[in-house]
Amino acid sequence: MNLWDKAQHATGFFCLGVLGWLAYPRQSLRLCIGLLVFGVVIEVAQSATGWRTGDALDWLADAVGVLLAAVAMRQLVPSTP
Repeated sequence: MNLWDKAQHATGFFCLGVLGWLAYPRQSLRLCIGLLVFGVVIEVAQSATGWRTGDALDWLADAVGVLLAAVAMRQLVPSTP
């Protein structure tokens, strides 16, 4: 397992989560679910090619990034009524 690769996945999805949250603060649950599904689609698409492989640990790293973004944004951005 390449930890640097997993860190890149987590960082990328953290950034996507933060940007998405800032753009659509009232859609945070949909955003998180959408990013998790996007991560699965990426891994499945890689598995469908002959030169790439999908990796469940990559998706797990994506999920960690999304979770960290959600926690950070819930702390930093006040909720709107």
